[in-house]
Amino acid sequence: MLQSNTGERLYLYAQSFLRDPQRLVDARNRIEKWSFTLSPEQMARIPKDDASRVGSPTVRVVDDKSSMLRLRCVKWDGAQSPNEHNWATSDTSWIPYSYFTLNGKSLEQRKKLHYGKDLPIDLTSIVKEGENLLEISLLRAPENEHFRNYMVAIEILGVKPHAALLEDIQTNNHVSAASTKQRIKDKLSGTDNDEDDEIAVVNSTLNITLFDPFVGSKMCDIPARSKACDHFDCFDLATFLETRKRHGDSSFPDHWKCPICNGDARPQHLIVDGFMQEVRNELEKQGLSNTRAIVMSEDGSWKPKQEVLEGVADHDDDDAFADRRMSGQQNKPAPQVMEVIDLGDSDDD
Repeated sequence: MLQSNTGERLYLYAQSFLRDPQRLVDARNRIEKWSFTLSPEQMARIPKDDASRVGSPTVRVVDDKSSMLRLRCVKWDGAQSPNEHNWATSDTSWIPYSYFTLNGKSLEQRKKLHYGKDLPIDLTSIVKEGENLLEISLLRAPENEHFRNYMVAIEILGVKPHAALLEDIQTNNHVSAASTKQRIKDKLSGTDNDEDDEIAVVNSTLNITLFDPFVGSKMCDIPARSKACDHFDCFDLATFLETRKRHGDSSFPDHWKCPICNGDARPQHLIVDGFMQEVRNELEKQGLSNTRAIVMSEDGSWKPKQEVLEGVADHDDDDAFADRRMSGQQNKPAPQVMEVIDLGDSDDD
């Protein structure tokens, strides 16, 4: 169990790689060996486990300078390697009949108790200063090449306290209103470099939802989204952070998906949208704080989206939906409840 040395609420997340995702090479014929070196400075950031209290669970005291290490395997049969967003949102899946040993200690491949979902392997308490040796072996028939459909990586987990993380995102990851408006104009005009080349239909308008998907009854106080998101709909930053599932004083490291598109929404990729803040302030001035969505035009102008009475067809909206479907865009209403309480086995690696 993770415990803060200051009592603050902490957020644990996959920060970077100690060893990038890669496929096994030598394991088909022999034991594959990966070595990595940890400097004294790196070891100073790795927290120690405290198992001194008899009858109590092992406690790991962490702070915002702590770094933890874990081994993760993902099934990835694509020709190209996954980018960091694909990797972060992919489920852990261990190669069948694979065995891992670090510094002579056998590593246990755990699963969630009720769901049978594979879990990463924590390496934090096993690593040492200097050279570390990870050995990988497979039990397989000579003609079985199934292991090539998997990739293995060693991840570095970072820790951030609530107040510092909230301030850091608002200060350093704030996107200006002008920048967002230009991106929307480029998307609507068909000049967005991120657009799929196969999309031939160009929309003249874009609907953007304003209400927070968690609360569902008001606009976002701090409108945020991820750099990895293709949509412009936002969620409330403070609510998003507060709803991260926790065990002890820290959040789980893999509960960082966008509540709108399930994309990679780890702390280092979260941004605050200045344009959505501008829209919110303007609507509040006009006494229109109950506006659920706006309609953006190609010239960058916007207006509140007219609500449609239940059971009454709006042909303009039907046409807009058809256009969005043809263009590959989806603007689904944000679900009212996005979090599921998991009463199963914990995954607090």
